[in-house]
Amino acid sequence: MSTYKVLEYYKNEIIFKEGASGSSAFIIKKGQVEISKLVDGVHSVLHILEPVNIFGEMAIFTEGHKRIASARALQHTELIEINKETFKGYTDKSPDFIWLTLNSLVDRLKRTTQMLTSPIMPIDLQNGITVIFSMMMEHKLTKLKYSSTVTKLAKVFCVEDQQIEDELQELNSSGSINIRIDPIGGKVIRLTLY
Repeated sequence: MSTYKVLEYYKNEIIFKEGASGSSAFIIKKGQVEISKLVDGVHSVLHILEPVNIFGEMAIFTEGHKRIASARALQHTELIEINKETFKGYTDKSPDFIWLTLNSLVDRLKRTTQMLTSPIMPIDLQNGITVIFSMMMEHKLTKLKYSSTVTKLAKVFCVEDQQIEDELQELNSSGSINIRIDPIGGKVIRLTLY
């Protein structure tokens, strides 16, 4: 594999984006790659891949391929780029490469099928936020910075910031919390759940 083009990506660097045109697959020589997709506007991680996995392989099997997911380096990563011509030449010379490719495809297909067929429980955001706020109050934490709270809750629940803000507004309207502007600290949330 050392005779092929090796590409280097740094931590959090995008390798390709969902919907982009693609004509190459990649073999992970070193590092980690996250494969993710936007599902109903939410960033969903499908796979974390390590050496010597292959990804983006649909591009070498189909014409005019658009990427069905995004790929991002999770750490310093080295990838071997394989285009259609290279793939054909390599498979003609190396049956091991065919098995590597097929095993990667089958394994990923099995995991994706399992993810798609497993029942997914809908998240009750308001209840989840209320439970977190109740735990904070038990530890005498009653004042939170609005923007950092929104960002952290969005990460915890794997949703967009706007969804958290909508839920916080509902809790504010019901009197469960009090969102206000603090003269010193900007916008804050006062917890009043009990």
